[in-house]
Amino acid sequence: MHAGAVPDDARPVRLGGRNMSRPTRGAGVTREDLWPDTSRRALPQSSGDGLALDAPPGGAQSPGMNAPRRLETVRLTARPISLDDVAQLQALHRAEAVAEHIGGSWTLDRSEQFVRGAVEHWQRMGYGQWMFSEKATGRTVGRSGLRHYYLDSRDEIELLYAFEPDVWGRGYGTEAAVAVVDFAFGTLGVESVVSFTLPDNPGSLRVMEKAGLTFEKEMIRLEPPAFLVYRLTHEDWEAAR
Repeated sequence: MHAGAVPDDARPVRLGGRNMSRPTRGAGVTREDLWPDTSRRALPQSSGDGLALDAPPGGAQSPGMNAPRRLETVRLTARPISLDDVAQLQALHRAEAVAEHIGGSWTLDRSEQFVRGAVEHWQRMGYGQWMFSEKATGRTVGRSGLRHYYLDSRDEIELLYAFEPDVWGRGYGTEAAVAVVDFAFGTLGVESVVSFTLPDNPGSLRVMEKAGLTFEKEMIRLEPPAFLVYRLTHEDWEAAR
């Protein structure tokens, strides 16, 4: 158990009760793998280089430190990502249908780096990425969650998700994303949530839209192609409930 967090066996938060239609094929992955997770670096807030912060601004305690650590939806349960997930996530990110959207398949080292960064994010922030499993079978089918990011001189909370290709089309990506967004606004009380993807990933765009995010702008980071930036504000989330 991390300091300030509730135990792993605490009562789960049930989320994601909005109406959802099925996402299109390709909905299994966002783009964070093309922007490597550098959240473990200690960066000044004024760096403006698009990298993640190592702590909440001003040294304040993250609102996630007292938040529940487990999520539940109609068909899925979720627990925080752990070091035991390295092999499964490597397999997920090596799947051809996923790898084509993340710049190629992941090595074991890349997978370990990603998981360690995700675990450390939980330790620092009290929230992060969850591994989602089917209630009916207990099978783990993917990941989704939040990451604290520093983008264009602004603190952001980023929505992430990636699911096994053989469950695409079942609506799991949307169901998980809606639950994570509801957690961000309803539990953490954040001001807005952003997500990014490439234009050639319509399934991922569909998940963002079903979770309530709308197109904000195009952005080039380091080199083309441009990413599509989608956002949902707390005000718009409240209005849609």
